[in-house]
Amino acid sequence: MTGLRFALALALTGCNGDAVRAAEIVREAEQARARSDANRVLADRARARAAEAQRAAQAAQEEIARLEASRADLDARVDAAVDALANAQSEADRAAVNAKLHALRTETSELDARIEATRAARAHPGRPAGIDPSDCLTNPLARGCP
Repeated sequence: MTGLRFALALALTGCNGDAVRAAEIVREAEQARARSDANRVLADRARARAAEAQRAAQAAQEEIARLEASRADLDARVDAAVDALANAQSEADRAAVNAKLHALRTETSELDARIEATRAARAHPGRPAGIDPSDCLTNPLARGCP
């Protein structure tokens, strides 16, 4: 204990000879400072996590917007394929357009699944995709359960 701290502690106790009480006051002050520093570190970590969560939410929102734009483009291609199917003259043309239409509809369903997975990940960032919360009720130790 430095002389300045000791003198401060003596002044705070109001007596000149109670060194034990002065040491306790200094120790309490140092512990309070350590708690304050620890709280400051925790607050900084919380701010960093909040900023990261904000960036992740923004990225997910941009990804959803991009996927929805792709979905609109795909819808236009499906509509064009339906029109081509209606206007097909021969059986071979109908078969070719029908195969293309089937492929576009498969692509549409896959894109819809990706959009839903992205929305689910955005809504529950801590939960891996494909985890059903009701599974956690029956087995709380299951992977992905909080």
